[in-house]
Amino acid sequence: MIACVRFHQQRVAGTVLLPASKSISNRYLLLRSLTGSDAAIANLSEARDTRLLQELLNSTTTVLDAQDAGTVYRFLTAMLAYKPGKWQLTGTLRMQERPVGALVEALRTLGADIRYTGKDGYPPLEIQGGKLVSGSITVDGSVSSQFISALLLVAPFLPQGLRVRTNGELVSAPYIAMTVAILRKCGIPVDVNGQDIHISAAPVRLENAVVESDWSSAAFFFEAACLSPEASILFPGLEETSVQGDARLATLGSHFGLISGFDESGWRLEGTGRHPNSVELDLRGEPDLFPALCAAAAGMGMTGSFSGLGHLRNKESDRLLAMEENLLLLGADCSLVDDGLVLHSAQPLRTDGILLNGFADHRIVMAMALLATRCGYIRVTDAEQVAKSFPGFWKALGKLGYEVQLEP
Repeated sequence: MIACVRFHQQRVAGTVLLPASKSISNRYLLLRSLTGSDAAIANLSEARDTRLLQELLNSTTTVLDAQDAGTVYRFLTAMLAYKPGKWQLTGTLRMQERPVGALVEALRTLGADIRYTGKDGYPPLEIQGGKLVSGSITVDGSVSSQFISALLLVAPFLPQGLRVRTNGELVSAPYIAMTVAILRKCGIPVDVNGQDIHISAAPVRLENAVVESDWSSAAFFFEAACLSPEASILFPGLEETSVQGDARLATLGSHFGLISGFDESGWRLEGTGRHPNSVELDLRGEPDLFPALCAAAAGMGMTGSFSGLGHLRNKESDRLLAMEENLLLLGADCSLVDDGLVLHSAQPLRTDGILLNGFADHRIVMAMALLATRCGYIRVTDAEQVAKSFPGFWKALGKLGYEVQLEP
């Protein structure tokens, strides 16, 4: 499906009701399933990935398809290794290109019986569960934080808990901090000492499980505010003291000429009409912010670089390549480096609605769509992918004055 997005208003102004965080939702859902309870989880996400995880956790079949959901696949790998039974865990062709070897090796160290049924180190997997034991393991943290979070989530259910040490250059560390914070909210003793995390065995309590609004989704409207000099956007429900690493967004306004702040209504963004000429950001802890911030900088004619992002090549798409290809199509002067993307010189972007590639990646689709704020007219493929994290995205654009047509 192709999204045709037009924006001809003087400014972006209004209120954006963000979805609940799927990252937090998925962590609570896995913990609830492991406890065997039916405890309520307030404000659960309606994202496609979260609905998929619910469906798989409730499934009675032994062949589980995690489709293109990386968090779902990695979390289920650890859970099925713990749970008695035998399963086949598969995913889309793209999922079968995304590595899972470091997680499998860690689980095998703890006694898990897991076999690759395709290429070594990658999905699909055959898992004979029920053999997991407590212990101390070391995990490569340079590929995906989801490996470590998956282990931490099953740890309270092991007889003597689990000690996890990470090595390598840790990526997306705030997502591990989110997992630790949620475990503590559930009453689990967690001791963190540098890259050494010890989870004690303890009952998981879910009485106060509440899912925050999603900071990652706010990034795309932050992009819109950057591209509209007199923007004024309110985000009800965003919390300053969030467990989400992407709450760093609240500190980045000055890099793009925005003023932001919290009040009793939520988080507000205001445009100033002025912005720096260049930006340098290391986003290794908040890689999901990259597509929106990079698109914003390119649309504003800024130079600079975004770094710490080599692991984005293993997401729903190769996000570095996806952003470079689309920005080059629009006329930007950019190129890739080992761990990021460089914007070389200020170039006006095309306004003729050239068709952009969504790369079947929700964050690429949304980042490209909001460039209509500056370009006036944007067309991008794979419009349906926004449902993966933000099912109401196109309606949210409509409420801010964007004209959106979805074509087969």
